[in-house]
Amino acid sequence: MKLLALVIAIDNQDEIKFITKHYKLDNVGYFQINQVKDKLKQIVMETLKYLQLGTRHQIIESGYYCYILISQQSPKVGFFAFCDGDYPRRIAFSFLNIVQEQFYNQNQKQNQNQFDSQEIQELFIKYLDPSKVDKVVIAQQKVDTLNITLHESLQQLLLNQSNLNDLINKSKDLKNWSKEFYKLSRLDYNRRCQCSIF
Repeated sequence: MKLLALVIAIDNQDEIKFITKHYKLDNVGYFQINQVKDKLKQIVMETLKYLQLGTRHQIIESGYYCYILISQQSPKVGFFAFCDGDYPRRIAFSFLNIVQEQFYNQNQKQNQNQFDSQEIQELFIKYLDPSKVDKVVIAQQKVDTLNITLHESLQQLLLNQSNLNDLINKSKDLKNWSKEFYKLSRLDYNRRCQCSIF
């Protein structure tokens, strides 16, 4: 579950302007980082001009999941979160909603051309690992670990059950042998006793 990039862009009818970009491309090779960044920029440029105001979208392109939130007012602002396939969709859109709120809160105080992305970067870093921000993911991880522990315990129990069955079979064999030994020893004792009398 990895959040790879966050891009905020504005469609000014004649051009698309990138407001802020944050990347976390640790799993990409050093020589491929610029290619990946260019691919993500291309996705933003191709999709932003065609999307309607106030909509949410999910795009899968080149193995990347792109979650898009388009502002409800003009100028059209697009908030793009690029993730791997394991990153939860609900958390991605929650993240984009928070980023949108931060963006508009800062824009009420400032001009859009002088956007301070420090708070957005802190949010980006916070949401890199969804298990740190979402209680459902934390609970799911706990359930997964309990599930693994339960399966291991059941396997051990089944193994112990088969060992117990082996012990029961051996004890039955010992019981049968002891009965046979008792019979033979009784016969032998009776013979000796009969011989000593005569």
